[in-house]
Amino acid sequence: MILPLEKYVPIKWIGVRSLSKITVEIVDEKWNTVSQAKVLFVFPGGSFGEIATFGEKKNVVSILIPTMNYTIRVLKEGYLPHEETLELPSTPSTVGKIIQICRGIKLRVEIVDEKRVPIKDVNVTLPQKMSAISIK
Repeated sequence: MILPLEKYVPIKWIGVRSLSKITVEIVDEKWNTVSQAKVLFVFPGGSFGEIATFGEKKNVVSILIPTMNYTIRVLKEGYLPHEETLELPSTPSTVGKIIQICRGIKLRVEIVDEKRVPIKDVNVTLPQKMSAISIK
């Protein structure tokens, strides 16, 4: 199923820009399907967004949108936000992508001195194979 063009494209774009079919499948770090993720196609001045509910495994977004470059942003509760660039050819095309998102937790760390004044540019390493993060 392809989402209807009228839902997303400003009237002034119809006939001005070529259209491409973009299909995005969402999986987790173990390649298991992740349904109901919100997928945003961000461009200067706006975005198109859909919930991944299509396909046999209900983890696919398929959309017909103007041919231009986008930032794809994937959001799902219980997973780390994911963002990547989608560069489309200048001519209309059909593009398929598989995007992996990782489970995560929200963690806010503030490093302060004994007077409770924040200390900037501190590297903190967390145990259990978690990578170092930079606190700014």
